Amino acid sequence: MKQKLLVAALLSLITCQTNTLLAQNSGKILKVSYVTTPQSPKILLLLKKQIPNPEQYNKIAALLSEYKFYHTLYVDTKTQASVFSLDSIHSVPNVSTIGNVVFAVKDDKNNYTCREKFGASEFLFKGNTAELDWDVTKETAVVNGFKCLKAMLKNSPDVAAWFAPDIPIGNGPGIYYGLPGLVIKVQTNYDETITAKVSYTADAKNFQSAYDEKSEAASKGKVLALKEVTTSKIAFMRMVESKVNE
Repeated sequence: MKQKLLVAALLSLITCQTNTLLAQNSGKILKVSYVTTPQSPKILLLLKKQIPNPEQYNKIAALLSEYKFYHTLYVDTKTQASVFSLDSIHSVPNVSTIGNVVFAVKDDKNNYTCREKFGASEFLFKGNTAELDWDVTKETAVVNGFKCLKAMLKNSPDVAAWFAPDIPIGNGPGIYYGLPGLVIKVQTNYDETITAKVSYTADAKNFQSAYDEKSEAASKGKVLALKEVTTSKIAFMRMVESKVNE
């Protein structure tokens, strides 16, 4: 109870400031550049168990840090509709990753569709942001100059997100919606995503083009529930951990 009160108090301190920001940027398009690497804490921990030699471990970890996925998030600040899409991949020879987000699109009623690659499969899953159950903690951090609070996704316990209440947009990379601030950083079992640049523009052309394209793509393919995707990811990680610990 005390922790919840502390978090509530911290959030209330910035209410006036965030309302001002919303008014100033209403009708504009928020554009956020994200970079994802397979250097998650979990992957690095497993790697260290497999490679006890510090020099060899550091070399492999450095290679993982060079493998990058570049995404762009566009958010209509008036309707809160958004689109998150993969722009490019910087691959590294002899390094492979487990998967990545291809795109995620959310309408003005908070219904989302996401397409992900995972292993040899590609998932298309849909849901509503109200189904995402976040636990906002009192842990704070400054990430790329943004003051952030940490939150854990109860639907998927391996997901930790740091969001900036000073940017009152409930969006982020992939399907990480519904927090009282823009998601600046996300860590999962498999990767880490961090914001590279945040800006606003009055030009809605790029947003609309990307939104329409991904909305059409979201209508094609077999649809799964988020729980099915999460269960598959957790099961795969447990299998990997058991093999590493043998």
